[in-house]
Amino acid sequence: MRLASKLSAPKEGIAFGDLDGRKNYSATRFYAQSKLANALFARELSQRLAERGIAVNSLRPGSILGTGFLRNAAAPIRLLLRLARPLGKTLPQGAATQTLLAASPLVAGVTGLYWSDCKPAKGSLHLEHAELRERLWTVTEDVLTRAQRAISLSY
Repeated sequence: MRLASKLSAPKEGIAFGDLDGRKNYSATRFYAQSKLANALFARELSQRLAERGIAVNSLRPGSILGTGFLRNAAAPIRLLLRLARPLGKTLPQGAATQTLLAASPLVAGVTGLYWSDCKPAKGSLHLEHAELRERLWTVTEDVLTRAQRAISLSY
């Protein structure tokens, strides 16, 4: 969504000290942080799978209005979205970049990039920080391992 491009994740990129939002929750900040995390994971995964020839990219579909995504949002937000609808993309336009990356031979072997409007784009500066990508990967593995253990113990 174009709205998300105007939002920003925490200055440090990922608020590792507050991943669950208990200290300082903001829906817009957590949404922006989740979008950054997706792109960081994609970049890191592209590095890890490079030798196997598996392409991994991330993308911004753009403002795809009229999908019902925010149908339960507050009335002022819904009004704003209605007014912005002419500026947004249709569903096929919004799916174009995903379709290109998934099915086009034109991008075969292209990996580790951030895409917008069917072309490589400049994403967050955080995407260039290998240490941040690696830390997010490691912290996520730790969280998932702890969760898996907790689930195993409950059976």
